[in-house]
Amino acid sequence: MSNKRDYLNEYIILQKELAASIDIFSKKTCKAAQAIQRWGTGEKNDIKTLTSTIYEIFAKIEDAFSIGYKQGIERSANRFYEIYEEVDSINKISKKKERNGKKLNKISNLNRIDLRKANDKLILQYKEKTGNIERKKREMLKHGLIEQFDALKETINRLNVLCIYGKAIINNLPEDYSIETSAKYIEKNEKIMKKVYEDLTKCVDGNTKEKSSEKNNSNNNNNNNNNNNNNYDNNNYSNNYNNNY
Repeated sequence: MSNKRDYLNEYIILQKELAASIDIFSKKTCKAAQAIQRWGTGEKNDIKTLTSTIYEIFAKIEDAFSIGYKQGIERSANRFYEIYEEVDSINKISKKKERNGKKLNKISNLNRIDLRKANDKLILQYKEKTGNIERKKREMLKHGLIEQFDALKETINRLNVLCIYGKAIINNLPEDYSIETSAKYIEKNEKIMKKVYEDLTKCVDGNTKEKSSEKNNSNNNNNNNNNNNNNYDNNNYSNNYNNNY
């Protein structure tokens, strides 16, 4: 049992370290974009708008990783810690039960009613916990992994939106500067960023619906339907962009 607990503890520690690494990665990525944004403040209005908007995009990329995926990993690790605690609790009761059993085997304690009652209580607790451990293990395992995959799916969906529209913002930059083309570019950027926020909201809403469905114990078919309905892939966003811009 101890080896299994060691592996479980190792998994929890590594997940926590992964969450911390994701936080550092996302912040560094956004900080780099901020440096470009600051450089752009001394350029023409269209480049200034481009670098400012790209910084805004990367701020949302930071959110996708640090708020979305990082927090999903932390929630997942907490679920696995519940398994760890449950197993640890069983081990403690088992050791206490053994100690009480040894006390009862002593001749001087044969008539100790208080010890017998305490031991009977421990036996009942042990049987109850060991009887439920497999069910709890499977429940926590499923919930823990689903938490992480849900967070990963939402993060991918959000990154997908940001990459599609981010590239569009870059590609739309005029080859040469003029007041007219710059004004048009700035106006188009505003429309694109409005779509970015709308589509990011859809990504989060889709994930929330799935979690709500799981909490209500929906069957696998319902979950699959939700996944299909909320599948924000490259083609959807590319078509959306091409149709509007």
